Amino acid sequence: MKREKGFTFPLSACFLLLFSSFFLIHVEIYLNEKKFYNETEEILRQEFYMLCAVQDIEKMLLLETTIPASGVLHYESGSVYYVQTKLSDTVDQFIFTMPVNATEQITGTGIYDKTLKKMVKWTEKN
Repeated sequence: MKREKGFTFPLSACFLLLFSSFFLIHVEIYLNEKKFYNETEEILRQEFYMLCAVQDIEKMLLLETTIPASGVLHYESGSVYYVQTKLSDTVDQFIFTMPVNATEQITGTGIYDKTLKKMVKWTEKN
């Protein structure tokens, strides 16, 4: 018989190293997916607030003939600032700004047609 003294420790160490590698890889994948999910959720929330701001301005213009030239629309987790500019008697321009963090903001521009009573053009800068 051959002497097999000391065989189990190197084998156990190899299995431990292999298991630890797979575990760390899966933890890294999980953390990346979680970060991606949170970023996606934040982007969708910002798009939703911009859409709500446009719809709220359209409702305000349907109910009232004039609205303040600038203002703030407050929502659950953020605010959207707007500035109204008159382009002609039947067309107004609205610039919507939503701060994302201390240094970034999202800006959208909507053209409102008073005869159609809706936004006819929308552009957005991120």
